[in-house]
Amino acid sequence: MDISDFVDQETQQLKPRITKTNAALMAAIANNASEPDLLRFAAGVASHEQWHWYDKAQAFLAETVRVNEFNANLPVIDTVDGAPVIAESKALPVEPVRPAPQTPGDILARHYAIRRAPVYPSIENYIDAMAKQISDDPDIRAEGLAQEAQHLADCLQVKSDIPKVQTKVPKP
Repeated sequence: MDISDFVDQETQQLKPRITKTNAALMAAIANNASEPDLLRFAAGVASHEQWHWYDKAQAFLAETVRVNEFNANLPVIDTVDGAPVIAESKALPVEPVRPAPQTPGDILARHYAIRRAPVYPSIENYIDAMAKQISDDPDIRAEGLAQEAQHLADCLQVKSDIPKVQTKVPKP
């Protein structure tokens, strides 16, 4: 179990925990924080995920020591016909799985839908474009087509500016 990422190599002391919770990042997104601030918060979330694993790993190591010490010196809990009955050994704890390190961009990408919502063009504008397209007046109809095209272009621009997480499922 490698914990070198958490230790300052010069001082051999734990590095400071500079973390943010996912809830703090969500609040920053909701408050329309700037991109640099969102990246800083996302870096804190990525750090938080790793430190959370570190805490679980430390608890795992401590419990492993306790179990090994217990199992090395199993106590006599009873006697049957003069023969000692020894306690059953304890099972070793399950080692926690370390999450893959995430970049701030990876963290923000997971929140793409929330980040896109405030910058998408209004649905009312799209509905207005649709209504214009059923008009008997060709000029209003043309205006509706142009309005719809602009709305869709604006939506595609948002998708380009704030991309969705790309997950590829391996083919069997």
